[in-house]
This record gives sequence, structure tokens and C-alpha cells, in this order.
Amino acid sequence: MREIQVRISAKPVKPDATAQALSSQLQGVRSEINELRFKQIQTTARQKEEEDGRLNTEAENQFVIAGLSVAKADIWQAIQTSYVNATREFLIKFYPALASITINFCRVIISTPRLFLNVECDSVESSSRVKSERAKLVKSGAAKKNYPNISIANSVTLGTRVRCAILREYAKAYLRENPQGTATVTAFT
Repeated sequence: MREIQVRISAKPVKPDATAQALSSQLQGVRSEINELRFKQIQTTARQKEEEDGRLNTEAENQFVIAGLSVAKADIWQAIQTSYVNATREFLIKFYPALASITINFCRVIISTPRLFLNVECDSVESSSRVKSERAKLVKSGAAKKNYPNISIANSVTLGTRVRCAILREYAKAYLRENPQGTATVTAFT
């Protein structure tokens, strides 16, 4: 076997000034790009939140009802009529004073495993009355007792639901750290 000897020079190597300058510039460019990306993400998030807010405001005359049983029909108009009639019948049974509410349209959100309908009323006041009466029944315990499979909720965008879920988790974490504090988040489920 042959031995190879390597001699290491003790002289310090001077860094190349041009290379150092270019490296510093590259680092600055990377930092600026990261900052621009972050600002772009923030702008997009703000735009989506504004759009969600606009859509939620436009949907104030609507509510979501889940769990109704609706007769099957083959023709689109008959299906639509059966949804509106089933919703109206439930509302009258649920709270007779709601008989005066006009339902413009029902949209199917999902149909399996449970039917979810987005119900559009003639006015914001009508929708608010339905949600208010539901809240009273839930608070008294009658909703769970008399209508265990039916739920009524605000009609809001998925983005709003996600933000509320995140805020609920923050509220829970806050309350774990501060048991004497208070934190509430409106449920849009």
C-alpha cells in the first residue's frame, strides 16, 4: 500500500470580497421575496374574508335546516315544492306563530346521510324569527326533547365556519390557562 501525505497550509485564506457582496445581496433578495409572499398571502386572506362577509350579509334572510323528512318526487318543481312544504309544515308545528313566514326557495346542501336545506325567506326578519324561536326552544330543552333530529343554524360560508372553529379552539385554550376568564364564540354549526 502506498501512503499519501497531505500538507495543510497554515496561511489563512482571504475571503473574496466580490463573493461576499454577492452572497449578501442574494440573502437580501431572498428576504424581500419572503416578505412579498407573506404580504400577498395577507392580502388574499383579507380579500377572502371581505368576500365571506359580503356573502354572509347577503344570506341574512336564510337559514339551514337539517334532518327533515321529505316525500320523494321525480320532477324538479315537485321536489322544490316538497322541500318548501316540508319546511313550512315543520315551522308551523315547531312554532305556530311562524305560519306567516314566506319561504322563497330551498336549496339542497347535501342529501345523505341527512338532508340539509338552505332555506331562503322573504326577509331578514323572517329568518331571524325562525332562528330566534329555535334558540328559545334549545335554551328551554324542548328542541332536543321534541325535535331531536332537526337542527336549524345560520346560513354562513365555509370560511366563516372554519374561522369560528379556530376561534372556539383559541377560546378553549384561553380558558384552560385562565379558568377565571370568559371567552365565547358564536356557533355556526
